[in-house]
Amino acid sequence: MERYDSLASQDGRSGSNMPPYLAKDTQSLTNTNSGGKKIIFGTMTLIVVLMLGLAGLALGLVVAHEVKEPSATANNTLASRGTKLDSDAFYVDFNPTTLVTIASWSSTVAPLLTVCAMTLVSFPIAKQLKEHSQMAGFDLPTPYQLGMLLETMTGGITPFFSLVAYRSWPNKEKMASCVRSALILLTVFTVLGYTIAAVDTWLHLVIEAINIEIVEPQTPIMGLGRGLPDGPCSTQLSADFDAGDCIISDHGDVFLVGANEAARVMSNTSSNNAVYDVFIDGMHMAYLGPADNPDGLDYRAESLAMHTTCAQIGRECHLHAETKELEPFTCTEEFYGNLALPNVNGDETDAVTGLPFRSAGIVFFRNAALIELGNASSDSGNENFLTRSSNPHFIGVWARVELHATEEQIADGNVVVPSQGGTSWLLNCTATAYQISYDFLNGSVQHATAEVANGSVGTILNAGNYYGFGKVALETAAYSASQYNDTQQMADSWAQAYSRAALALSAGIMNGRANLEEQQRSTRLVARVPKAPLYTLVGLNSLYAVLGVLLAIMALHSHPKDSNEIRERLSTSGLVAARFEGERAEQAVRKKREMFGEHAGMSTGRVGIEQGEYGGYVFRLRQGTKGRAS
Repeated sequence: MERYDSLASQDGRSGSNMPPYLAKDTQSLTNTNSGGKKIIFGTMTLIVVLMLGLAGLALGLVVAHEVKEPSATANNTLASRGTKLDSDAFYVDFNPTTLVTIASWSSTVAPLLTVCAMTLVSFPIAKQLKEHSQMAGFDLPTPYQLGMLLETMTGGITPFFSLVAYRSWPNKEKMASCVRSALILLTVFTVLGYTIAAVDTWLHLVIEAINIEIVEPQTPIMGLGRGLPDGPCSTQLSADFDAGDCIISDHGDVFLVGANEAARVMSNTSSNNAVYDVFIDGMHMAYLGPADNPDGLDYRAESLAMHTTCAQIGRECHLHAETKELEPFTCTEEFYGNLALPNVNGDETDAVTGLPFRSAGIVFFRNAALIELGNASSDSGNENFLTRSSNPHFIGVWARVELHATEEQIADGNVVVPSQGGTSWLLNCTATAYQISYDFLNGSVQHATAEVANGSVGTILNAGNYYGFGKVALETAAYSASQYNDTQQMADSWAQAYSRAALALSAGIMNGRANLEEQQRSTRLVARVPKAPLYTLVGLNSLYAVLGVLLAIMALHSHPKDSNEIRERLSTSGLVAARFEGERAEQAVRKKREMFGEHAGMSTGRVGIEQGEYGGYVFRLRQGTKGRAS
């Protein structure tokens, strides 16, 4: 095969004609490892560490600070689960701005690492160029192609412009394989670098800061439910049960047990208890709960509640006004009277409390027909019905308030206007106590169930009103109810007020009950990081690192001890040394700086530009010109 003659052989120079100092340096360098492997491993490490490190840092921060949706446990069946986190994104409890900044480092570093990739590429290119130089010269680069090859080693985009210009030449040589390979690899890493930058921009655009609500189940630690204390007062079958013993403190005078708390609850000033409204299975109930619910706490608890229904019976009871002193009604033989006085069942005072009647009052009965008084003794003669277990309770209600009746109120005949003015009406009510279980979620009751409570609960909840402690509240309720034009709304309004008063009066004897379930609700500002751009960025970084490793393997197989010197010469510095350093540029070197006499302290002259004999400008080396380094 035809050999390719080197420039040295054409000039007739050989190692035997080399100056002694060069021969000595050459022998020393030839026997020394070129350091090519160090460059390969160092460059590969830089690529791998930076690309995988940045990808790992971004992904690690996301995974380490990921906010996951707590899974419901078998013991937690509360309905509300907070914000639904979609599976297409990570929700990261980390500063979004910092996260975006860290992710952007990849797009900054990737284009800069192209020069490192081309450093690895230069080893096999140098080997290929050396091999082709020892054979026929058809696959060697032309001078212009060599210029493009040197430009590719810089890792910039200038070679692409040179290639475009070269393609437009009318006369051009076939592209040398080493130049073509270098351009292809430069294209791969340039495109990969800018793709990483584009994906990083995509990630920037889709990362957003949002507020999410996290709900985490926890072991119940609070007692926000309410119930009667354990003992005879909560057991309807107890032979010792007596509602009076449970709710009345009799020390010479009659006092309501827990009267101070009852008064505070009635006036809505208690710091412990409060009465709330809730609808369960279409029934409007009042229940006793905590005055303040802890912020962010969802819970399931049990409590006591009351549902009261009332119906207007003024027309049924023949309520009418005759004279100023006569406004009779007769519902049954056990519920009759004259509201003008007022007089009920022949008395102008309450049979239980002895208090005089004023604007409204109640009478308890054993049945809904209002034919058997509740406060009558049993056949034994020593047992009062209303002090024993019973649920529900039946109540006859009368009212005569000093408010003008409207035409809508008196239209159905149940509301009567006394001769001296005002509004009179009668109700038949049923008050039923319930044991309820309710879910308090996100600031309100979201789900509740109810079952009729036992008789002891029913009697105790009604006992406060039976003993007259709710007299003022019920009179006020009569005035409030009389504001409605619809007579059924009047009845419903009074019924709700009765239920609330009953719960308030019993608040002083209630105990807290441990919550059945609890979950803590919190709002967090998090970064929503879509998985698609994040995984794409991590994948591209990893691909960059893998390609770097492959190039390093190729470089190691290119005999780096020999090809490293050629690689050092495949640069602008190598070309300048070949032009101006003379014989020194031909000695074996490990680094390009060793091709320059200036590095060894020798006077090398200065390079200038002069007009040549053919009219163009040429570089000239001027000897004897030396300046000191500043």
